Amino acid sequence: MVSYWQAGKQNKDGYVSHTPAMLDFPLYDALLKALAEPESWNSGWIRLYEMLSNDHVYADPFNLVIFEGNHDTARVFSILGEDENLLRMALGYLFTMRGIPQLFYGTELAMTSPAQRDDGKVRADFPGGWAGDKVNAFTGEGLTARQRSTQQWVSTLLNWRKTASAIHHGKLLHFAPDNGTYTYFRYNEQQTVMVVMNKQTEAVNLDLSRFRQVLPSGKTAVDVISGKRLTLDNQLSVPARGMLILDIR
Repeated sequence: MVSYWQAGKQNKDGYVSHTPAMLDFPLYDALLKALAEPESWNSGWIRLYEMLSNDHVYADPFNLVIFEGNHDTARVFSILGEDENLLRMALGYLFTMRGIPQLFYGTELAMTSPAQRDDGKVRADFPGGWAGDKVNAFTGEGLTARQRSTQQWVSTLLNWRKTASAIHHGKLLHFAPDNGTYTYFRYNEQQTVMVVMNKQTEAVNLDLSRFRQVLPSGKTAVDVISGKRLTLDNQLSVPARGMLILDIR
């Protein structure tokens, strides 16, 4: 349905669209299910893997708008049970996946709403911007520890993203989920970015030989969030209920 309306699609009925970008609702639905479901052969990360494998039906999947929610959906943080780890995986995916990321205001503060759609509450005022506001996300005044940490995490990732050419213009290669993890790469001639998400309650050691197609042995990488430098040799430890976004140059 989405591919039908994107410019460049060769439709069987001859319809020609001139709209360059569409909202990628199929990937949004898959992301929520992937994060919320337990891992099995037909649930969890496999939802994202299989949905992304449908990109061949689009005229230009890199020109789709990807998102974590909007004014017509419940807040993603609430949908995910107010789990900060899952929220960060959702946002990390949004900011490194193919497509044009759209962030609903307040998600960077972990704003909440009823888990079921409630238009009035999901569209609540953004904190701050008016004289006398006791909570102000522009200045940081009155924010909770959770709001501050989420805002800082998003800021760190987006400031890195500004100059990440592999994210803006690079190719995409993903690998089938394994042992509760999902791994994909964005890459071009200047940069390779490796993204690994782990929903398990314990750390996972990845065998890096599986990714030699795009990841030569002995490369070094910088953890985008922590700033730590890692050597990518034989194994990579992925933290429990966490994700790694690695800048490999």
